Amino acid sequence: MKKYLALLLVLLLFVAACEIEKPHLPSWDIDLNVPLINEKYLLSDLVDNENIFIGEDNVLYLENSGDLSTPIFGDVSFSIPLDTGEVPLLAGPPLGGSFDPQDQANGYLISYGKVATGMIKARFTNVSAGVQSISITFNGLANAGGNPLQINYSGNNGWNSTNLSGYHMGTFNSGQILNEIDYTITVASSYPAGTHVADVEIKIEDPVTFNLFQGKLDNYLLPSDGDVQTIDISYPYGIEDAIELQQARLVLNISNPIGFSCEFTGNLFAINETTGDSVSLPIKDDDNNNFVIEAGVGGVPTISELVISNGISALLQIMPHRIEVRNGAFKILPSTTVGTVRNYDQITGTYTITAPFDFILNPHEFTLDEPIELEMSEDNRERIEKYAISAGLRMQVRNMLPIGATAKLYIGTTTAIDPADSTTYELTRELTIRPVSVNSGYQELEFQISPEEMEIFTNPMIYMQMAFSFESNGMPVLITAAPSDYVQIRGMLNARVHIEEDI
Repeated sequence: MKKYLALLLVLLLFVAACEIEKPHLPSWDIDLNVPLINEKYLLSDLVDNENIFIGEDNVLYLENSGDLSTPIFGDVSFSIPLDTGEVPLLAGPPLGGSFDPQDQANGYLISYGKVATGMIKARFTNVSAGVQSISITFNGLANAGGNPLQINYSGNNGWNSTNLSGYHMGTFNSGQILNEIDYTITVASSYPAGTHVADVEIKIEDPVTFNLFQGKLDNYLLPSDGDVQTIDISYPYGIEDAIELQQARLVLNISNPIGFSCEFTGNLFAINETTGDSVSLPIKDDDNNNFVIEAGVGGVPTISELVISNGISALLQIMPHRIEVRNGAFKILPSTTVGTVRNYDQITGTYTITAPFDFILNPHEFTLDEPIELEMSEDNRERIEKYAISAGLRMQVRNMLPIGATAKLYIGTTTAIDPADSTTYELTRELTIRPVSVNSGYQELEFQISPEEMEIFTNPMIYMQMAFSFESNGMPVLITAAPSDYVQIRGMLNARVHIEEDI
């Protein structure tokens, strides 16, 4: 017993002589890599086959197409100044007369016309009792059967109106202007020849309209209904100042079925709805003259192709969201020959604006249309918030394009990131991207992040806006969209975290 007691006392003395330290938990430092972005931007992804296309040699180009047309021609309206006044009628041989069927007020000339609407009026007065009949026959005004119009006295002393619908003036396809329409007045009576037996008046007061017309309609104006074309492209903000388009053209294809040559006038109007910038461009040839549309032949339309290059680059330079034809009109030109038009005829056309991606680059900063969304997992947010010691951004950029740029990254917690307002973002860094001719591999870029800046990565969703400024040597650059034309961006948050394990 004494032996065990002695051993216990030795142990107690040993313990009393030693200092026992508090136990330590296991701990270590590790690298936490959080992927932020890994995107490959192929230029061919821009192609929507609606506004952006791939042309020859894989060149990208912008295209916008639209339609324009006149309303259907409709009936040709003629103001025929027929008013004979009171004409005395004598017993005996028929009395001849004529009137000019031309629209003298507008200078329109008729060769042949099929009447759609119109009235001719006659009034017989002071008719003697011995008059059996009076008839007026219009030799140049006939129905579909070729029978001339005839107006007969019916015993009424008032105005008698005759509907001219379905009648025609002149001879179809004669090619000659109808200078006058003859009429003959025949009186049957019991009176000796030369006796004054009645009076007659003939009038056309209201316009006569023709649904089929042959003649000359010099300076007749047809308004155009140009539709509004929307360009569905989300342009980077400020891109209109960062590039200068080098070439663009407008092609109009006009189909004209009417038998008259026309002069086309109008303006192209474009507007950028973001900036409010607009451009209006007269549609004229390269010599600043109005375009002439050739006449249709025999009812078969002629197709006229009109090409404009002057000023189209300036129209597209504003990066428009809408393009439309304004104040479009077709004016019939004076002619030495007779032309034909039907009331259902209509001038139609299409217009196409094209511009290859052939730019001179300007050192002007522009931003993406929308920031990139970056989602942070709950585990990574917790590790950064509790354990992060230091952090950095590691970027890899592979630029396979012939243009270089300076890029600025702006990282914030909302989509409302404005590079000009530092309160809208928490972190910004700048990097230089070399063109493929300088570096065709991955360009490595690393940036340190302060402890205050690290706090942004504790949010569940962060946003990255990018602003670019092209490198420029003042020379045009042609952009293609082959599979090898792309920019790849990899971004990673590299954080050093200190971990202690609970026991």
